[in-house]
Amino acid sequence: MRYRKIDVRIWGDEKFRSLSKLAPSGQALFLYLLTNPNLSSLPGLYKIGPAALAEELDWSKNDLLSSMTELMSLDLIDVDFDAKVIYIKNSIKYNKPQSINVIKSWKSSLDEIPECLMKYRAVADFIKFLQGMPDAFLYAFRDVIGDAFDKACAIQEQEQEQEQEQEQEKTYDRISVDDVESDINDIVSKIPSSKKMMKSMKNKKKPYDDKPFEKFWSLYPKKIAKPYAFKIWKNKKFSKHLDEIIKDLSMRQCWNTGCSYIPHPSTYLNQGRWTDEIKSCSSCNIQKKESLIDSAERISEQRELLKKQLEEKINEA
Repeated sequence: MRYRKIDVRIWGDEKFRSLSKLAPSGQALFLYLLTNPNLSSLPGLYKIGPAALAEELDWSKNDLLSSMTELMSLDLIDVDFDAKVIYIKNSIKYNKPQSINVIKSWKSSLDEIPECLMKYRAVADFIKFLQGMPDAFLYAFRDVIGDAFDKACAIQEQEQEQEQEQEQEKTYDRISVDDVESDINDIVSKIPSSKKMMKSMKNKKKPYDDKPFEKFWSLYPKKIAKPYAFKIWKNKKFSKHLDEIIKDLSMRQCWNTGCSYIPHPSTYLNQGRWTDEIKSCSSCNIQKKESLIDSAERISEQRELLKKQLEEKINEA
């Protein structure tokens, strides 16, 4: 941005005063407020009343108030008519303090401003701006204003809350009835129809019942690679053959005695071994014969024992 310096003494210069007067207008008043000799070292804050301003500009009081109202409506200035204080907003932005000594020079000018809300509002704006500068500037300003620092901070917080409320109101104002209806339609369109919901409920898979497989696993004598066997059982839906499989396992005595080869459970399932013919092995037959002989011998021994006992009783009689 480009700036030009204007000596405030221009308003008292003889040649300048001999020129045609400024006509009452908002622009003319704003230029005068920015450059008039009443300005102090404080950026945009000074004590002057409407009557004094009208007299300096050679305007009627009504013309001055009309132009002042125009500036206030655009939020360019604030005026306290009772305390006769004018504050040009954002003035500190274009009159940034160049050193801490500049801030210290504000003390005398600030003391001359009457105690009023306008003064503390301006101080709050100064604090907000100085927060973006090195900390030393803000600390120096705090020493300058003393007790007014806490009051200004309170005003700053209050104005921030008001700005947030106004922003929320603007947001609500931007929401039209059409927008609300559009949002409702979007929500409704995402709700599935009753037919789709019923279809979804029908297609919803029930949890798999693994009890038939666990029954098979508990009976199968060779327990190897259970997860793989379960995968085969589930994919090929062997639960419907559970009764056949249990019957087959109960008839395979060779497996229980360990005298015959036992396939992996996955092989048994994949190859449908429960449908195979069951053949008794020679080992099992020998074992059966041996068990029959043992039984016959035990029976014969029991008969001999009973015979001796009977003879002894006869002799005693």
